[in-house]
Amino acid sequence: MAIEKILIVDDALSTRELLSAFFASSDYQVSFASGGREAAALVAKKPFDLVITDMYMPEGDGIELIRKLRRDFPHLPIVAMTGPNVVRAEDYLNQATCLSVDGILMKPFLRQQVLNLVHQVDRAAAVRAAARVA
Repeated sequence: MAIEKILIVDDALSTRELLSAFFASSDYQVSFASGGREAAALVAKKPFDLVITDMYMPEGDGIELIRKLRRDFPHLPIVAMTGPNVVRAEDYLNQATCLSVDGILMKPFLRQQVLNLVHQVDRAAAVRAAARVA
């Protein structure tokens, strides 16, 4: 499995635009949702290879979304992200880790950090998929 279709979930337009710019020069197809509820509806309608979700959003937070995706799409890779200025940022990321996210991004981040993480998640997902087949 190669990551091609990525869903970015963040209520901040600036973050969605930044990540869009990061992926613009790559071969990824990127879609966006502004909250967890919208993202869950999109994933139910269209297959994605990776979800990158903010943890703190007013329209369905990242923890709620991760729980739903883990229940309904257990093999879908998920990356959790948050910023240092978010109250309880570490708590959110610790909870995400307990829910077996495939990676964590702390804002602010650089383009190469994001792309490297996507490549790491892609490699790990390929190994897990091969193990399921064997």
